[in-house]
Amino acid sequence: MEVLSIDPGVSIGVAFLRGEVLYTDVLQTYTQLYKLLQYIGPSGIVVCESFSSGNVAHGPMLRTVKVIGAVEAYTELHHITLVQQTPSSRKAFMDDATHLLKSQHAVLAHHIDACAHLLTYLHKVKHPYELSSLRVLMGLSIVR
Repeated sequence: MEVLSIDPGVSIGVAFLRGEVLYTDVLQTYTQLYKLLQYIGPSGIVVCESFSSGNVAHGPMLRTVKVIGAVEAYTELHHITLVQQTPSSRKAFMDDATHLLKSQHAVLAHHIDACAHLLTYLHKVKHPYELSSLRVLMGLSIVR
């Protein structure tokens, strides 16, 4: 199973599950995001946090909207399933995500948020993952 989870914003948190290996990183550019999305095959799933602001978006919020739009466009053009989740949906999995990443150095909130969205999705589809069986790797060399 391949699932890419994206926490959009000025810094883009990503968590990419391939088999039992979980890669996590924070991206800064659209080019890095594009390279990562190219790595997802048509059978993969992209999970992205949705955005709602009451029709007001400026500064960092505008960047979030643009990242979501880029993800929507890419997944539609390449026939990849996109699942959007509200920011609050990840809350039930924040502790698990924090625990999973605690052994890694330089973990940012963006890593944890993306990981929590990934765990939320896996729970939603009843995927039988075990936190203890996931191998966590920081950094995605494919986007550098």
